[in-house]
Amino acid sequence: IVIIIMFDLIIAYKFHDVFVFSVRVAFISCPTLFNHFVKVNKGAVDSVLLEYDDRFGYHGNNFIKYDYNEPLALPKEMKGQFEIVVADPPFLSEECLSKFAVTIKFLAR
Repeated sequence: IVIIIMFDLIIAYKFHDVFVFSVRVAFISCPTLFNHFVKVNKGAVDSVLLEYDDRFGYHGNNFIKYDYNEPLALPKEMKGQFEIVVADPPFLSEECLSKFAVTIKFLAR
């Protein structure tokens, strides 16, 4: 777990280094990376977490309840609004990956 958290922190700092602050970033099912990203960027980059676990609802408007079994059950205004979409599917099954791909295509510009 420590290795994963450190990796997430490194990735968050690398994102900070390369992002132009006018981009929007969607994080799908990667709450640890999202948390580090928010801390590193201090809200300077518009980002949103799509996550099944309601415990991350404390992110307020930056949290969207997401269930990969309903890949398009998202607010319509999110369509095509993100330059960067980061995803960490919970399963490597063809079904899960296919549904994540549908969501990514919906969100990406």
